Amino acid sequence: MPRQANGQYQQPANTAAVSGATISSAADNTLITDIGTELTNSLDRQGRSSMSAALPMGGNKITGMADPVASTDGATKNYTDTATALLVSKVAYQNAAQISAVAAGSSDTITAAFTPTITALSAGMTLEVRAGAANSTPTPTFQADSTTAKTIVKGAGFALVAGDIAGAGHWLSLTYDLTLDKWVLNNPANAAKFSFPVPAAFKNLSIKVATNTTVNVAADFVTTTDGVSYQTTAVSATINLGTAGVANALDAGTIAIDTWYAIWVIAQPGGTTACLASTSFTSPTLPTGYTYKARIGAVRTIHASATLFGTWQLGRRAQYVVGLTQTTSFVQLSPNGSTGTVSSANSMSAVSVSGVVPTTASEINFVLSVQTGSTIAICGPNNNFGAYNSLTNPPPFSFSSTSIAGGNVSGSLLLESSNIYFASTGASNSVFCSGWTDNI
Repeated sequence: MPRQANGQYQQPANTAAVSGATISSAADNTLITDIGTELTNSLDRQGRSSMSAALPMGGNKITGMADPVASTDGATKNYTDTATALLVSKVAYQNAAQISAVAAGSSDTITAAFTPTITALSAGMTLEVRAGAANSTPTPTFQADSTTAKTIVKGAGFALVAGDIAGAGHWLSLTYDLTLDKWVLNNPANAAKFSFPVPAAFKNLSIKVATNTTVNVAADFVTTTDGVSYQTTAVSATINLGTAGVANALDAGTIAIDTWYAIWVIAQPGGTTACLASTSFTSPTLPTGYTYKARIGAVRTIHASATLFGTWQLGRRAQYVVGLTQTTSFVQLSPNGSTGTVSSANSMSAVSVSGVVPTTASEINFVLSVQTGSTIAICGPNNNFGAYNSLTNPPPFSFSSTSIAGGNVSGSLLLESSNIYFASTGASNSVFCSGWTDNI
């Protein structure tokens, strides 16, 4: 017979053994069959069969369970407690956008206590805070309850300006940006500009070699970047290439001969601005605290000693200043004199410009000098031009002297490579570099 309604097993009638009596095969088979049936109906510890009906626990616990993985798994108390806590936290964070608090702390170190308490920051969390004072620095911070204080920015990560928090009573809408790891002020008194400034954008830029090892840099403003945010600050500094490892100096090493140095404007997040010289035109080593940078030009040392050519750069255009420091004349290029052929096509000599203009130059300014009587000199950006007197493909610059020697032609060429091309029939003829335009 099956188990009773209460689940207890009861031996079938007439199957009990009687002392001294022979066991009936029918009774024994009935008992064994009944026991086998109930074993089949029992729960297999190896999990080889599934329940065929609900399992009433009678007020008892199922113990020793693992946390669920599949959606149909039973849940442990630990799992449900954790899930409930996360749900409560999520609701609290979602509701945090609807709660507000009065600011405490100071004008640039703002704190606030919320109900429910903010225990962690989540992407997009937005809080409303009534300010107690105007900010006086571009990097105020905000701390919600016991979370970590984060810098307040505006727009796409721009630094604030003094007074972006307008003062007591200004209700601040602050959204936590996980990517920036900062609080974004959604309603600054001075609206954020979302058009991204161009790194190294400038106004009234000047880079002037002052002495053998110093360079004066000035600008109404230069835009620098840390790769995410931008700052536009005024610049007035003197770089001393005789020192290194600090602001307004070389980034590393010592000043060397025949070396181009990139000139950089660097800035700290709070707006402190300085300059730097570096052999790297892409990745200078920044002094501690400086994270913003922009390359604005270049200077070079001479061959004989670790001292600077005298150059001025105004805007993007630079020029050798004859009489300043080590610049005694415009820089003569080589080869010069009688070289190449002026009377046939594709016959000019390649003249390297790497020693007279930086690799970032887009244009070279030059003087074509003809100082031998009854001679001709020609110049161009490549060697694909015709003879000096070609009617269809003449070189860009050509000069022919009379029997009286002497004559110069000045001009500029867009650089198509690290060479320009020159040909001359006179031993004293040459081409000089007078400056360049930097492609910053």
